[in-house]
Amino acid sequence: MFLFFLPVPMLTCYRHLVIMRKKTGLSARCFHYFLMATGGLLAFSVYFSLTATTTQSMRDVSSVFKRLAAAGKKAATRGITLSVLEPRVSHLNRTSHKLLKIYIYNLNSIFNTDISRCVHSEDACFDYSNHGMGKLLYRHGQISIHNTNQFSLDVILHHQFAHSRYRTNDPSEADVFYVPAYMGSMYFCHKYDNRTAESVKRLFHYLNTMPYFRQGKPHVTTLAKIEREQIDVISAHPAWKNLTYMIIEKDDLDFRKMLGIESQRAIVVPYPSYIHFNYTKVTDDDAYAVENVSKYNRKLFLFFAASLRRTNPFRVKLIDQFVVKTELGFKEYFKSNDVPNRDQVMLITWECLGNHYNTTIEWMFNSVFCLQPHGDSPTRKSFYDSILSGCIPVVFQFPNENVEFPFQRALNYNDFIVRIPVNRNGDLEENIPIYDYLHKIPLTEISRLQTNLIKVLHLFQYPVIGTEQNSDEKDALEMIVDEIRVTYNL
Repeated sequence: MFLFFLPVPMLTCYRHLVIMRKKTGLSARCFHYFLMATGGLLAFSVYFSLTATTTQSMRDVSSVFKRLAAAGKKAATRGITLSVLEPRVSHLNRTSHKLLKIYIYNLNSIFNTDISRCVHSEDACFDYSNHGMGKLLYRHGQISIHNTNQFSLDVILHHQFAHSRYRTNDPSEADVFYVPAYMGSMYFCHKYDNRTAESVKRLFHYLNTMPYFRQGKPHVTTLAKIEREQIDVISAHPAWKNLTYMIIEKDDLDFRKMLGIESQRAIVVPYPSYIHFNYTKVTDDDAYAVENVSKYNRKLFLFFAASLRRTNPFRVKLIDQFVVKTELGFKEYFKSNDVPNRDQVMLITWECLGNHYNTTIEWMFNSVFCLQPHGDSPTRKSFYDSILSGCIPVVFQFPNENVEFPFQRALNYNDFIVRIPVNRNGDLEENIPIYDYLHKIPLTEISRLQTNLIKVLHLFQYPVIGTEQNSDEKDALEMIVDEIRVTYNL
């Protein structure tokens, strides 16, 4: 059992190493490689200790969780930050591929800025300031939290491409042509009435006068809403087949066949999250935004952010499993020692109302697992908020359902999310509460998931404009360009 106490001297060693690093000028990267090796030894010591206990205690994930949390509390009194599960920081950098050159059409404002102004004036949920990211709410080091609407993809990607290293002003040298038409956003302006079809026809009339479009050069655009809700836009003109659209949710093949769009090219991209990395400040001590995420001491085991709407039967079953439902922020909730539950909390959110946009991310930063059930469709923005907060997403796999996630050609989602099978009756295949299901996951597997999540989370964020050149990490735009490259074999 003495091995279980090994983390205490190791934490003391960590403190001295930090001091030594500051004195010797050891680089951040070398320092992290050493910490990864140290973390491996720590994980082995905990595992060895657990295997020496009784079979019952091996299965009791709750007790392990509390012991690690206590270790973190002791470390904090010595000025040390200890994550419940110590993740390693890894970087997936930009590749050495030939730089694609992307030309952006200079469309008439009726196709983009007029639409965004209309949406902003008619729907209080939208704030397109800060290049589509919305108002800056607060910052954690290099992590900027903005009031970003989940359907702001049209505006955000327009600005991301316009300020990127891929842009060229010479169409003759372009590999790809980007069409900045906010066709998906029109729904929030005039709800897909006759003006929608007319706008689509006018757009393709213009494109058909462009020589590179007529020549069949690669052309891409965005659609801000999920695919099934934009069928009126897609079916308004046959020339959509000559475009590839980037979209936050793509329907499965059977549904696409039913809609008659099974051959339409589409690239699934991340929903715009509240979280954006700001690489303005790059120093040896604060070199990567992901380090800010990994430093959180995750006090809460299971978190769920959702409204109390009872329109989805499966979601209702999950809501009813949470005894504690609150609208308080994380710090407000935990400031009292007499809180009703420290392991499982649901934050009540109201779309476009209340204060949850100021509190949701702080809860996720401090949670190990975040439930991500279906909403009105199989995907939701909160899934990406969860990833970028370092909170392991928990999704539910229904029979015969095939949800396509962004960049799954390059990423194995089973390495950083939890999928729970659901039967045809809408119950977990293991008929136990979700909290008990997650507590059965071995500590070593939880650690693996969180390590891998920290490793890839920066691939899902749209960075603050003008700061991305200060980092060689890939971001969502870099991954999207890779998908465009593969789609057109460039």
